[in-house]
Amino acid sequence: MAAKNQQVHSQDDDDEFDFDEDTTSIESDRDYSKELEYKKNMRQLYLVAVIVFILTVAILVFSVAIFHINSPKFRIRSIIIDELSMNSLNNTIDMKFKAEIGIKSSNFGDFDYERTSVSFFNRGTYVALVNGDALVEKGKVKARSTKKISFLAEMGATNSIYVDDMESRYLTLTAKATMNGTLHMMKLIKRKRSSEMNCTININMYKKIVLDIQCNHDHRKPRRSPEEEVFGLTPKVRIASVSIESININPSSKSSSFRIKVNAEVKVKNTNFGYYKFENSTATILYRGAEVGKTTLVKARVKARSTKSFNITMSINSNKVSSDSHLAGDISSKNLSLSVSAILEGKVHLFMIFKKKRSAKMDCTFVINTSSKT
Repeated sequence: MAAKNQQVHSQDDDDEFDFDEDTTSIESDRDYSKELEYKKNMRQLYLVAVIVFILTVAILVFSVAIFHINSPKFRIRSIIIDELSMNSLNNTIDMKFKAEIGIKSSNFGDFDYERTSVSFFNRGTYVALVNGDALVEKGKVKARSTKKISFLAEMGATNSIYVDDMESRYLTLTAKATMNGTLHMMKLIKRKRSSEMNCTININMYKKIVLDIQCNHDHRKPRRSPEEEVFGLTPKVRIASVSIESININPSSKSSSFRIKVNAEVKVKNTNFGYYKFENSTATILYRGAEVGKTTLVKARVKARSTKSFNITMSINSNKVSSDSHLAGDISSKNLSLSVSAILEGKVHLFMIFKKKRSAKMDCTFVINTSSKT
């Protein structure tokens, strides 16, 4: 009887042990299920975050690329001279030419422009055309395209030109105009925009050809990129003042020449929140495109948001100027126009950690009066 009771008790203990094992297994399965559900929810949350980030980037790119509005470019593309005659007695010319104007829109919307007149000038003096200023009738430029317009014009003999231009057979005209219009984006957004034409045309009257056309566009300041917001704009370098140390002019019409030594003050303006350090560079002095001198800009460091000034000496001579140029005419007019160009290669240093390469370009023009030596 005792053995039987012991056997029953042993069986009850085994059942209780099996029950505990089952309970532990159920709880373990439940914890594992919760862990899987947590990981699943985290993966879904991560996926949603990635999708939101991608959509945000796409919207920003779309906004910058599509809705960023630039002013259209308005310039003279080409000029063909049909007829040109010169009268050296009263310094007048009679010229007929055909010009092609281009209106370029880089926006994702059509640009409706108003009627615009194009005026011509010679050294700041208004040039009257026979049929009045050239007119560009109102029209439309399609999105991200260029519209070309041609017109005929005649510069009558009523316009007198400078004596040195007549002697050198080189004529410089400037075409100026302001075009106003409205930009239409997706038939919902309308923005008024204007574009300035300021084109310089250099003409060889002897050969009756246009040498080159250079246009400067007056646009609104472009938006800064995030990088530019941190590092600022490219430093600016320019010539602030020029003084003549010595000058030697040979006005002979057969062998005209000049030898000049000048001192110039150069200023480098740094608009960044970190200092700008540039290396040695070479400044080239040009007379009508011909090299007449060189000098060195010594490496230096410009403090954050400040301007650094330093002096340079330039020795200029006309040895490399071709004999068939209009040097004699410029010397006789007592005015020599010279240009100085240079590129400063350097880096912007921010917080002693970040370094960003920046190149500052100098392209300055100054005129020397050979009679007053100023």
